[in-house]
Amino acid sequence: MTSILLGLLVPVVIVGWLIGYVIWRGLQMRELVQSGVETQAVIESKRVVKPSKGSGRHQYKIVYRYTDSSDNTHSRTTVTTSELYDQYDEGQPFPIVYSSKRPHISARKDEVNAARKALNRG
Repeated sequence: MTSILLGLLVPVVIVGWLIGYVIWRGLQMRELVQSGVETQAVIESKRVVKPSKGSGRHQYKIVYRYTDSSDNTHSRTTVTTSELYDQYDEGQPFPIVYSSKRPHISARKDEVNAARKALNRG
């Protein structure tokens, strides 16, 4: 009986976490659209995460660092397409938007522009 309950509970928790994450990131994107500050970050590192044996596609990750208007430095990792990954090298400027209300929240400029378009349609 306990194993059945655990077997049902684990998927519910995972799905709940995924839904919560999507809502959380969506609220962050809305904040970036409403009170975002455009700036140039610097690419600290890039890496390709290869899939585990027998599974899907590679993940392309870029780690960027930026300084907000209060001279605080923040760092974030973003998952991107292979095309965008190939456009930039370590040490190069990278366009981002950060929140003027909570500067630790940021996203790639192209993501914020897409969110801006989506919010303007609705």
